[in-house]
Amino acid sequence: MRTQLIEMLPRLRRFAGVLANSAEERERLLSTACDAMLENAHRYQSGAQFDHWAFSEIHAMWLKGLRERDEPIAPGPAEERLFLPQAGDIDGDREFAEFLRSLPAQQRVVLLLIYGEGQFYEDAAKLLDTPLETIARRAARSLIAFSAHLDGSTSISTHEAEIQHLYPEQKRAPA
Repeated sequence: MRTQLIEMLPRLRRFAGVLANSAEERERLLSTACDAMLENAHRYQSGAQFDHWAFSEIHAMWLKGLRERDEPIAPGPAEERLFLPQAGDIDGDREFAEFLRSLPAQQRVVLLLIYGEGQFYEDAAKLLDTPLETIARRAARSLIAFSAHLDGSTSISTHEAEIQHLYPEQKRAPA
């Protein structure tokens, strides 16, 4: 298991960074989650995809950390450096990094799993222990926001109407 964790470390670090709002938070989350995975290796079911299990464990650790806080995390953009590639500094990467950091963590993680890790919506729902409908809504919201970002639009209200069109029966708060 230790070898598999080491091999996956860049992916796990990126995943933790998408959930965290700062580099310090990312490193703390990754370290805590890896320690817990090694200590609780018996919870890994033989035959299951290791990366799914590892992502699920990091996500669960992140949620646990959120629940244990005395004060909620203030909404706001994450550190840009969490999203910039390590090598090179291409303007397009900087623009996309700026967009990513403006998204809520729940939307960033769905984008990473589906478009960065190539997971199916169903797999992302299982990994995050979240209803499939919520995953689809988060993906739609992030893609609509990206479209608005590319168009230079500052208003999401027209895009919210598009989402309501996709899920008209939903009266719940945004995901």
